Amino acid sequence: MSDTSSEHKKNLQHAYYPQQPIEITIQQPAPNNNVSNYAQQQIVLQEEQEVAPIYNPFNFSDDFLANETRLNPQFPVICHGIVQGSDAWLFAEASPRAARISQLLLGERLTVHHQEGEFLFVQSRSDAHCGWVHRSFIYTLKMRPHDARWRIRCNAAVTVEPDFRSPLRLCLPMGSLVNIAALSWDYVKVETVGWVHKKHIVSVDDKFDIVETARSLLGTGYVWGSRNPSFGLDCSALTQLCYSFAGRQLPRDSDLQRNYLFRNHQQIRASEMQAGDLIFIPGHTMIYSGENTVIHATAAFMRVIEEDFSVCIDRLKKQANGEKLAITAFHWVDQEEEEA
Repeated sequence: MSDTSSEHKKNLQHAYYPQQPIEITIQQPAPNNNVSNYAQQQIVLQEEQEVAPIYNPFNFSDDFLANETRLNPQFPVICHGIVQGSDAWLFAEASPRAARISQLLLGERLTVHHQEGEFLFVQSRSDAHCGWVHRSFIYTLKMRPHDARWRIRCNAAVTVEPDFRSPLRLCLPMGSLVNIAALSWDYVKVETVGWVHKKHIVSVDDKFDIVETARSLLGTGYVWGSRNPSFGLDCSALTQLCYSFAGRQLPRDSDLQRNYLFRNHQQIRASEMQAGDLIFIPGHTMIYSGENTVIHATAAFMRVIEEDFSVCIDRLKKQANGEKLAITAFHWVDQEEEEA
């Protein structure tokens, strides 16, 4: 994945440039900069750059975004980027010793806004989350790339040849965004990566049951900040991932998810919960899986589990040391439900 040969760059450009380029509307870096080779350079910020509108897929209010640094990059767009590693940590500061706040997965589109040393300040186009990432993980483009059409349905082994006995190259985490370059029997060639069995790849338009997806992740380790199921998940990464495979986009953190659902969907009572609804307590979120059970990534067991909702709440109340536990639940209202 670190190959910087001319052939590798040619493949990347073939994979990611739209046939009809989408020009970004703000001023680009200094003309002498080769943006495609930006990973080997320092960015020269211009004093006068047009500030593009804040990317706001969740329709948060301007007042809310003004002080929400997780969703507001504060800097103008310099160029576009695509994650070229299987995953990449997103940090709170421009240092690998800083707090990890999230993770980017292969193929995710992003915008680059600033640079400090070896780190880039970026905003993900998947969930609008902002943070610092090491520049070696990002392939940069002057124009906005087209959207990916395929994604990895489960953690998938990548082989050198289209054969499960072939040497392994890496593992692509569930949720990775990919482009298909070729077909061979039961295998597809993922652009710039290698061969993956076709049963591991689905269209980004395919939708799956939330609880079914969540149950497929039972036993996954708990890792704060991680969105890579082969490495681990935290509570809001689990809900975000399961909802994304149902065609529903959620913010990254549990408080942002609750805020979004409160403003755009339906708050419900416990007696009204249906399988797939989300439950929130301060700092934590769970998926209601039906019949008084929940699925969540929990530090109490350090993995994704399914358990009785009442047992879960009793444990959380004990951890609250007598303080009242604020519990809210939300049902996602699809357009078809609104029209009905």
